Amino acid sequence: MFKELNTLKNWKELTVSDFSIAPSEFTEDNSSKVNFNNHELSVYFSRRELVNERVVELCKKALTGWLSSETQIISKTEEIIDDFLPGRKVQPSELFLWAMNVFSPDGNPKPPVELMKHPNGISFMYKVGGDYSDPSYEYDEFDKDTTIELIYEVNNYEIDWGNPDYDITNDFA
Repeated sequence: MFKELNTLKNWKELTVSDFSIAPSEFTEDNSSKVNFNNHELSVYFSRRELVNERVVELCKKALTGWLSSETQIISKTEEIIDDFLPGRKVQPSELFLWAMNVFSPDGNPKPPVELMKHPNGISFMYKVGGDYSDPSYEYDEFDKDTTIELIYEVNNYEIDWGNPDYDITNDFA
């Protein structure tokens, strides 16, 4: 459920106490909702061990990086969607960041507990706005409901902005 923006804390003031930690059907829900540039943004941690001040500061640094990397993000977005919408240009106002995920090493066998306490990646989940009213979008794989996830490696609490990976999906409700 979306909260009123005026009841959400500004992302720059995010603290550990703003995170709810609760089990959900498949995993834990370690999340907080904040006001990010006048819209709701969900911040998720993959495991409760990551909910600490150092990682919260990493989140603020990541969001500052998102804002200051707008030109590179737009360029990467145009590159990603070129297969679907050749030549489509993206305007800064069309980037709608709705979630950020912080995750740590995982796998089978599980990595040592100490490793799982430190983030090794961060991702930004966003939609590309714009006019999708043209009938041709009805059959396109990329539309107003498509989410792009840009994924960055984190090493020693530093984000490697140089070479993001990405994923595209329409599977979110």
